[in-house]
Amino acid sequence: GAHGEGEAAAADATPSGKQIEVHECFRAVSNLRPVFGEECVRNKEMLFSRDECRAALVAYGRRENLVVEGKAGRMNLDKLLKSGLYGKKEGVEVGTEVDASDVFERIMSKMQRYHRVVCDGAEVVKKGRIKNILVSAEDRHAGRKYVTKVTQLESFSIDPAEFGNTLQRKYKCSSTVQKLPGKNETGKEVSFQGNLLDEICAYLEHDCGIHPKFIERQSRMKR
Repeated sequence: GAHGEGEAAAADATPSGKQIEVHECFRAVSNLRPVFGEECVRNKEMLFSRDECRAALVAYGRRENLVVEGKAGRMNLDKLLKSGLYGKKEGVEVGTEVDASDVFERIMSKMQRYHRVVCDGAEVVKKGRIKNILVSAEDRHAGRKYVTKVTQLESFSIDPAEFGNTLQRKYKCSSTVQKLPGKNETGKEVSFQGNLLDEICAYLEHDCGIHPKFIERQSRMKR
């Protein structure tokens, strides 16, 4: 999202000393790999931050003499950039002068999005954007029976069963873990008896080291 793209969203050191960082990163599609240099052409698994993608385009422009002298932020298209980024009807040719920032945004729109989750020195790379942890509380019988559910813990390499057991002891409540519906769904949902919305969100932030922007809370209380 818009907040601090390419930067690590790290929680401040938590009481547990745990800190989970999430880095947004990108992989180049095959026809654009030369922009990212020889090593990327050889190793298609390479990942880049948004800032590294910008630096790669600048370096490529210099290497291929595409920078327009005396005009800041302008560059000429070569065959690779024209064919890889512009449609036939866009009226650009090899040699057309364009804004480098437009070329950059077009490159970013073609990149494959990944994210790295770093915790306690261990690193996991997953495809796509990170899925936020969802914590929702609802009442089953108009204010008499509450249940709090937590999903997407796997995004941050948290074991749902372990999480359920730990919080069951901590808040002296019963918990269950079940697979989410859907045949391609591998995620699990942890349910707790009682309204623990605030407690669980605080636990995720302070004990698990997860930045609040990765925690979505929903309250479905009947009035």
